[in-house]
Amino acid sequence: MSRYKIAWLPGDGIGVEVMEAARIVLDALQLDGRVHSRDIGWEFWCKEGDAFPARTIDLLARSTRPCLGHHLETGEGGGIGT
Repeated sequence: MSRYKIAWLPGDGIGVEVMEAARIVLDALQLDGRVHSRDIGWEFWCKEGDAFPARTIDLLARSTRPCLGHHLETGEGGGIGT
């Protein structure tokens, strides 16, 4: 069993790019962990009407480490800091 359960939440905008770079670092560290991606952000608000779906909250509850992108787009030109 892996030591860490990592919740991988890139969000929107630059968060996706930030997380791609973070993944390179994470892989280089060779941590004893499993990464589990879930949905979060403006894209999912548009698709499902929920930017922070229950399946994502459930993953966070079961994870030992969250890994969040830079910010979540609000669709109004602002962001929600993470």
